[in-house]
Amino acid sequence: MSKRDRFYNHAPQDAFFLTTNIEDVGDYIRARNCLNHGEFVYDVAMAGQGNMNYLVRVTTNLRTFILKQSRPWVEKYSEIAAPFDRALVEGEFYHLAAGTEAATFMPKLYWVDEQSRIICLEDLGTSGDFTNIYSGVPVQAKELEQLCYFLSLLHCTSSKLSNRDMRVLNHFHIFVLPFRPDSNIDLNQFTPGLQSIADDVKANQLLVSRTSELGRLYLSEGRFLLHGDYFPGSWVRSASGIRVIDPEFGFAGPREFDLGVMFAHLLISGVNNVRASLNSYTHWIELDEGLVRGFAGVEILRRILGAAQLPIALDLNRKQSLIETAVRLVV
Repeated sequence: MSKRDRFYNHAPQDAFFLTTNIEDVGDYIRARNCLNHGEFVYDVAMAGQGNMNYLVRVTTNLRTFILKQSRPWVEKYSEIAAPFDRALVEGEFYHLAAGTEAATFMPKLYWVDEQSRIICLEDLGTSGDFTNIYSGVPVQAKELEQLCYFLSLLHCTSSKLSNRDMRVLNHFHIFVLPFRPDSNIDLNQFTPGLQSIADDVKANQLLVSRTSELGRLYLSEGRFLLHGDYFPGSWVRSASGIRVIDPEFGFAGPREFDLGVMFAHLLISGVNNVRASLNSYTHWIELDEGLVRGFAGVEILRRILGAAQLPIALDLNRKQSLIETAVRLVV
């Protein structure tokens, strides 16, 4: 079955299936009365390789903007089902953050098409995200300060955003799949010898028990708005400074989770003195640092032993060292 057919198995027939076809996209935007007088679409192109969603950059004779569609699957792994409404939840996240200082770090939300599960966002340009830090490009101290400052602002926002379906999906891939003996992930295809190390990790009952506890906390309801996937792929170097994107996993939960994920990816990237790098986060005194370390450890393990592999070129010794660090952080 084609992706289009799979889409319409869930969507109404008058919903729009997003592609890079200029005429179709132009007609769609005109039908929504989203073009100015004399404005026309002259280019539609993929806007990066989205993991979760289908992204295009629309260029008109006056401006550019991003269209982002959620579909009933993970865009990068189309065999994995995913909540169809996640773009609508992301739109809700932007509405919750609007009017707060945290919104200055995020692209503007222009409109939401609930029927087609499409949101229209400000185009931040083509400067790229922070994933190059995995290959040794340094993170500047000022950049880390800004990334922490964003979380400080966001975590002041009280919320009841549940985003339960996305959390259930994420919970499985973070806290369950990497630790299952029958995960059916051949880790030796990524790094020869890694499977044996993974088997030892999965046999560590204290680790597995502690991971389950952290997973239950992740699924619990909280009071503060979280980004939910605060890693280098969500951090953008734009012409106007640091920006943060892709809050489709956002929810109201424990603030330690966002900090733990950030902590983990800085460790994976080889950033020195990571804890000191996070000092510009202003709510440390209110947090349980043990939880931050625990969430960080689980994030490292799932990125090395799970399905959501990172674009990293680390040898077995380096991965083993990270795994050992992660286990200590968790237990």
